[in-house]
Amino acid sequence: MTGRSIVRPYEADHEPVQTAAALIDKMIADEFALTRDEQERIIAAVLLPHKARGSFRICSATDPEATIRNHGPGKKDFGFNAAVAATDEGLIREIQAHTGSCGDATTIPDLLTVQQEFHDLLPKTFSFDQIAGTGKTAAAVHHVTNGQTQLLAEPMPNPNKKGIFTARNCHFSEDGLSLTCPHGRISRRKYRSGSGDGDIFRFLAAQCLGCPLLAECRGAQDTPTTPRNFFVSSYMAFFLLLLALSRTEAFRQQLNNYGLKAHRIDGD
Repeated sequence: MTGRSIVRPYEADHEPVQTAAALIDKMIADEFALTRDEQERIIAAVLLPHKARGSFRICSATDPEATIRNHGPGKKDFGFNAAVAATDEGLIREIQAHTGSCGDATTIPDLLTVQQEFHDLLPKTFSFDQIAGTGKTAAAVHHVTNGQTQLLAEPMPNPNKKGIFTARNCHFSEDGLSLTCPHGRISRRKYRSGSGDGDIFRFLAAQCLGCPLLAECRGAQDTPTTPRNFFVSSYMAFFLLLLALSRTEAFRQQLNNYGLKAHRIDGD
């Protein structure tokens, strides 16, 4: 959305008309790239490429809040994503319906927020399947519950490509000021990432010379002639706690109780 209204309804003070105009504005902004002249008049509209269109695009004139959940090729659902919070005994404590484009893990903070708001109650732990096993989701749970609820979920696997090392293969210091690579070399060169959601730790080329793990770290064809950067997410500490909890016998037993399968995690 550009923030500039495209539709100017005749009865602008009539609430249903305002709502309809806002929906049309959103549909245009999600689907088209607009070109304006010096007087801000629209002179061209080009359909956006599929990947550049809005994530929560309106697909129904009768139910504009429903959106499409994309599960992969040929697996798309149009509607809502209902989330249910229940006790181990099956007592339902909260139900929330989110628009279909919302992923399963993004529903958890809202479930906990409304449970506290309406029932003044927060669980000590909240279990979910592996899709919630990220530092970002764990951090969101910690934030909305002020640390009263700990997320329990099987950690998501390392997103490394073709066996190349990521920050998960390194050791992150408790003070957050240094990173130790798998070969034991340490970097304290820390920079904020351009996205603002983490830090970059840089190993100079000289630190990588002669390293026997060069292929696993940089790729078989690459040589250590440039710095090696590792991205450490702002949520790394939360992920490491999830990882530690997932390796306990109590966690494994809880997975068995829910009929869930424990996956092999890096380092196990």
